[in-house]
Amino acid sequence: MDTLTQRRVTDLLSELDMLGVISTTVQSRGRSKGIAKYVSPNKSIDSDALSELLYSDSRINPLKDFEMKAYHAVSQMRL
Repeated sequence: MDTLTQRRVTDLLSELDMLGVISTTVQSRGRSKGIAKYVSPNKSIDSDALSELLYSDSRINPLKDFEMKAYHAVSQMRL
């Protein structure tokens, strides 16, 4: 699996936001802390159908059993 840069992840998140799959909120955290982008799933999309669609892709399927251990740190990551 290829490594993604921070710029590429940000581009992918922006594309999913434009498609309406996720919702993103950009928040300024002040001069010393910069800008944070918060990501949440779109409530109007059926999560089971979305999971089935994503896992049908051979590149994403290996991530099906992936367990994120530092979820809180990643959810607070500045993009």
